[in-house]
Amino acid sequence: MAGCYVHIPFCKSRCYYCNFFSTIKTGEADRLTEAIIKEMGLRRDYLPQQRISTIYLGGGTPSVLPLRGLEKILVGVKELYEVDDNAEITIEVNPDDVTEECAQAWKEMGFNRVSMGIQSWDDKVLKAINRRHTSKQAENAIERLKKTGFKNISVDLIYGLPYQDVKMWKQGVNKTLSFDLQHISSYGLSYESGTRLSQMLEEGRIKEQEDDIYNEMYDYLCDCLTDGGFEHYEVSNFSKPGFRSRHNSSYWNDTPYFGFGPGAHSYNYTSRQWNVEHLEEYITKIASGVVPHEKEVLTSQQKWEEYVMLRMRTREGMDMNHAGEMFGESKKESCQKLAAPYLSQGLLQCCDYHLSATRKGLKILNRIIEDLIE
Repeated sequence: MAGCYVHIPFCKSRCYYCNFFSTIKTGEADRLTEAIIKEMGLRRDYLPQQRISTIYLGGGTPSVLPLRGLEKILVGVKELYEVDDNAEITIEVNPDDVTEECAQAWKEMGFNRVSMGIQSWDDKVLKAINRRHTSKQAENAIERLKKTGFKNISVDLIYGLPYQDVKMWKQGVNKTLSFDLQHISSYGLSYESGTRLSQMLEEGRIKEQEDDIYNEMYDYLCDCLTDGGFEHYEVSNFSKPGFRSRHNSSYWNDTPYFGFGPGAHSYNYTSRQWNVEHLEEYITKIASGVVPHEKEVLTSQQKWEEYVMLRMRTREGMDMNHAGEMFGESKKESCQKLAAPYLSQGLLQCCDYHLSATRKGLKILNRIIEDLIE
């Protein structure tokens, strides 16, 4: 089984926190669509004999792409590759793009999961991070998707945003719960280099939230969602039973995947490759029959580091017996020794040979992982 990710870099405007490759040159939509489909044909031998079990259109903002382009891409995947009948097919959307016409068209094309970036329910906060939609538009979008018949809807929320306080965050989490959604992803704001928010922080125009505030917001999120019937299956992801993101889970479980489009990444167990993050160069090179990409063959140490990093993000954690089989007993024993102090502090736990982070440990997970892979 393999995953398929398609990167649509177009955005009508750039969110101030985002450091993903994106462009506002939406006039190139048709050329990009044709290039992506051609890339699919050029790279059929990258994962030979692998069936596609998930398709994910991310960005950028895939919902900005004209409907004909989205349909061409899905048809292209299904014509060039063997796709499971029950494949999870996701499209990322912005609330202001969710019209009745678009929602119906997405469903008829074959999308069976929608991931929508809400980020905040407060209009002042949305404006501060340069989101295009309003809270009312987000409400309407959810209702339209439900009315259309989508039964697998995910939304994104961000905590630690400028002008966001704990009370506001709690109200937003409760409001999200009221829509009876199947999946919620929530991330603490990170000030990435080169973003507008990072620049505003350096200029003293905004202040970063204190760690105590981040932790209080995260604790409330976890408590509220688990009490509301959600499974906390990954550091930043929560789902109703049976609605985990199958596509994202494939990343954490070492499933190979194709990445099509400018800036997209691919993985085939032994190496990673990533396409150029430049729209015109990508389109031009693909037209000449060349996929513009860089490639890295993974060393055994890199594979180990990724194994630990990805497994430890999940609720199940790392199967130590499997780790020993994959990387040798010495790696396993070394990891167990490095984990011992965290186990005694209640930051890690071990059950049925699975090493995983506790709620307390999730808050400093990056530090723990760095120590485990030394």
